Amino acid sequence: MSPSPPSPHPDRIGPTRREPVSSRRPAIRKGTPLASPAPRYRQIEERFVNPKWVPDYLDTDFSRHTPNEVLVAACPISDVEHVAEAVLADAQTAAWLGITTATPCLLMVRRTWSDEHLVSDARLTHPGDRYKLRSSMRNLR
Repeated sequence: MSPSPPSPHPDRIGPTRREPVSSRRPAIRKGTPLASPAPRYRQIEERFVNPKWVPDYLDTDFSRHTPNEVLVAACPISDVEHVAEAVLADAQTAAWLGITTATPCLLMVRRTWSDEHLVSDARLTHPGDRYKLRSSMRNLR
């Protein structure tokens, strides 16, 4: 049995299959077999959060809040570090992202501090063809 993907957030870190019922869908009789593609994730996130500085992190409903919202609410973020690296996905990550293991990915390592305290260390893996990097940080406090 393969492990479950990280906790999804519909717009930021999880599946993109959340869609309202629409009149554009054809009428389908009950019992008709349907085919549906496996969910394709925008990114895979592995995040480590220091519980001393963000004690309620694991109790958060991430379908309602992003990890960043939770971190900023818990303590002021003073420093941010991003490291970008080209990588190939392992088999499980490739399956979650709907790509092959030969597809180039962008790995973003993001670390955040509140003063001298490391609050969060995250590894975000994006398929290379689905990511654009733009970063701007001003007046973090």
